[in-house]
Amino acid sequence: MTDRFLKLGAVVFLAGAGLALVPAPVRAQATHDLDTYSYEALVRDLTDELETAGLDLDTEYSLDELKSAIMDALSQDFVDPAGDDESAITAADLEAEMAEAHTTLGQVVDAALARADELSIRRGSAAGTMVQIKWPLDSVSSECGRNERGCATPRAAYGQVAPATARTIKQH
Repeated sequence: MTDRFLKLGAVVFLAGAGLALVPAPVRAQATHDLDTYSYEALVRDLTDELETAGLDLDTEYSLDELKSAIMDALSQDFVDPAGDDESAITAADLEAEMAEAHTTLGQVVDAALARADELSIRRGSAAGTMVQIKWPLDSVSSECGRNERGCATPRAAYGQVAPATARTIKQH
């Protein structure tokens, strides 16, 4: 009887050891440690991803519209035009890096959009005029005119979001 249990134990042990040697199925998405990317590469890749949002770069949009388009673009997995999947940034990569930095992508985007709004207003305001920015904006006009509060161009927004996201990743 004891011999039988030993043989059964040996079979179970060997079967378990054999399963450990079988490679695990490859996940559909591999995650990358974005800390290994250079700051410049992060900004370039994030800007490329943001530009897939399909917005006219020089038209002013409300900050809410910009945030929605930016979050949609960043939630999609970046596909490198050169086809290099090894350097692709995924939504999972961004989420992991933001968690590591104890923030969220939404918070980083909000701060960057507030900065883009501030810069747009300063360009359109008289020198020395004090500008007060409140985010999130209680009421944002869906019609944006040049340098109107609560509006920015995608060019200005992307110019703030990509570096802010890259800085958040590199600082933690």
